[in-house]
Amino acid sequence: MRLVACLALIGLVVSSSVVVARPVASGSPIIDETFSFENDFEGWEVHGTNIDPNLPSPVTRSQDMAKDGVYSLRFDVNRDAFFQFLWIERVFDVEPNQVYDVEIGYALGTRDCCSNPFFNLAGTLNRTPAIRADLTSLGQDIVDNGTDTGAYKWVDKQYAGTHRSDDQGKFHILVGFYGSDDFRRIEYIDSVHIKISPRPAGCQFFSFENDMEGWTPGSIDLSTSGGSDDWSIGPVLGGLGDGDYRLEFLTSDSSEGAKVFILRPFTVERKKSYLVSIDYEFFDQSIVQGARIITGVLKDAPQVEGDLVPFYQEKTHEHGVRVPRHLQYEFAIRSKKSEVLYVVIGFAAMHSGHHLYDIDVVCVTITEQ
Repeated sequence: MRLVACLALIGLVVSSSVVVARPVASGSPIIDETFSFENDFEGWEVHGTNIDPNLPSPVTRSQDMAKDGVYSLRFDVNRDAFFQFLWIERVFDVEPNQVYDVEIGYALGTRDCCSNPFFNLAGTLNRTPAIRADLTSLGQDIVDNGTDTGAYKWVDKQYAGTHRSDDQGKFHILVGFYGSDDFRRIEYIDSVHIKISPRPAGCQFFSFENDMEGWTPGSIDLSTSGGSDDWSIGPVLGGLGDGDYRLEFLTSDSSEGAKVFILRPFTVERKKSYLVSIDYEFFDQSIVQGARIITGVLKDAPQVEGDLVPFYQEKTHEHGVRVPRHLQYEFAIRSKKSEVLYVVIGFAAMHSGHHLYDIDVVCVTITEQ
């Protein structure tokens, strides 16, 4: 069991910023609004791919069914073209260059069920989507009302994420649908609830727009069973909700015991107790299933598998649906004589083969207890 040499210098590279603080509320107000479309679209605009301009809008206010009041929004998906993305979008003004928690909830009226290749689309961007990759990153889960009766049923949907505003101070919230088939579908959305809350002071935010932003790649046991050392961790185009880049983890023909991860030191005070919150967006693109997510906080940089095992989390691919997920973990830890805590994020293979994972919008908050 060995540690790749790229971590040899990490003990010499310590974050110069002290992130420990008792969080205080930001001066930015909380946005908390609900939209039921009783009078009009209430500031939401219709967008989609391949919309026929000669036909009426594929999204209309309807009295066919409603969760709140008498109106909902009716989506006629794949009416104009196969494999269509169709969504409503609203811009919210926030403080520039600040980190926010964004919650999106709504009622979905659908008769779809089971394992169909048709997805909810919901999320936050800093701009109107320009390419299909922007939209795919907002895919949530299969449109499924939990029954196979063919009747419409209302289902409550909830999504959350952490995002950083840009210099313009605007969030584009999107709610809609997309699929990988050519079936025309009628769906309904009502009672959309948006809550945008500024993160307490102390969140260290990383979206990998320029480089690794102080994180160091590492691996353990990559070739103990004869596999090659073909692996990489680095920024690639295609953000998962913030900016243009995400961080990609790749191993090729690795052993079943391979662990790949990123590690970053954070300055703390000696012999103090802390609560460390870590959250990020995660996307699984692997051929091999069943790997374990690694997320945790250590007092020393990991050297062997046993250092990482306590921080094995859930499996990477559990539900049969490959869409981004928002993951959040908390750890209580007491510093020792050194003035550093190490945050680790990565993946442990449980089977040999090709593994490919992405993360983005990492937020680390360290609070003295």
